[in-house]
Amino acid sequence: MIIYSIIPMETIFQAQQEEEKTKSNKIIEINNIKVEARFIEENIYEIQRVYSTNAQDYLQPWLQPGTRIRLSYQIENLFPKNRWSGWNKGDIID
Repeated sequence: MIIYSIIPMETIFQAQQEEEKTKSNKIIEINNIKVEARFIEENIYEIQRVYSTNAQDYLQPWLQPGTRIRLSYQIENLFPKNRWSGWNKGDIID
């Protein structure tokens, strides 16, 4: 496709470029606070924005946009071996 225009190509295809940028973004949860982060390299993300209704979350220095974080998962925390160990029949509320 050839476009003959005096308008810069960046302006014409701005929506397409923004869509490509958001494809590499993920919404992740850090300490029960949801943030949108952009993938940088293996296990490293850069915070783009914070999704929270608590104004104090926006004042946290470790949640500021541009902060790079390293994600690491521990299988033991995701899937505990015995998740019902503290559960008793008396704990059921009728």
